[in-house]
Amino acid sequence: MSTQYDLERGYLKLPELFVRNNTPNTITFNSGLVRWELGPRGNRDDRGPLPWSVAVSPGFNNVWDDGGVTVATDEEFNLVIDVLPVPGENSGGSGGGVHIHRQETPQSVVDIEHGFARPGPVSVTIFSLDKQIEYWNFTTDLVTDNVCRVTFDDPTSFIATVN
Repeated sequence: MSTQYDLERGYLKLPELFVRNNTPNTITFNSGLVRWELGPRGNRDDRGPLPWSVAVSPGFNNVWDDGGVTVATDEEFNLVIDVLPVPGENSGGSGGGVHIHRQETPQSVVDIEHGFARPGPVSVTIFSLDKQIEYWNFTTDLVTDNVCRVTFDDPTSFIATVN
């Protein structure tokens, strides 16, 4: 499940987050319609997806700040983060972040400078400029720690979110 924000320049997909419980206690979050639970350390349900509404809650942040949980942007916990990525901002370093690139002129190959300063993978989501079509027919390569390259079969104009 991913949450999207309708922004002036397109849709911004928030990065997927995963959490691991480092405590011997069950962690719960109940607010409105959101009911979320993470089992105690050592149980098979001690890790899983982290909903954005839980991640931004003050109570969860207190547990995170105290080292009670580990948060990552991948299921294997190779890309552990210390702070939440800020939607719409380029927050470089291991903290992740989200970068929006708007390509008005159709191109087959586009280098996107995201500024994350990390050697690891990036996730790229691409939509048409009118935000009506999500494209799947492209490849993504890492050029440097700060640049990824998207390649299409035909010249394409698009909006990309990189995280």
